[in-house]
Amino acid sequence: MTDHQTPPGNQLNELRQEEMARLQAPWGREVRLIRLTYDSGFEMLRLAIKEGKRFTTLDLDPLTASKLAGFMAGWAQAAPPDTSEE
Repeated sequence: MTDHQTPPGNQLNELRQEEMARLQAPWGREVRLIRLTYDSGFEMLRLAIKEGKRFTTLDLDPLTASKLAGFMAGWAQAAPPDTSEE
């Protein structure tokens, strides 16, 4: 396999990470959005969730991230308003 065919995540690829957002979620969870950029220019979005000592990460391509964002926005817009923070 040549260098330009090296799959993302392979240790031969240099990876830059840029935190885009960090927010506190219910029940003491923390959610982070991190832009991953490989030396080839390939980008993914990492969704990282911290729950106590447990970490869950999910790397998303642009199409999947867009679909997920649409589903989440649709749900949030349809949910009853939360007046507890007003």
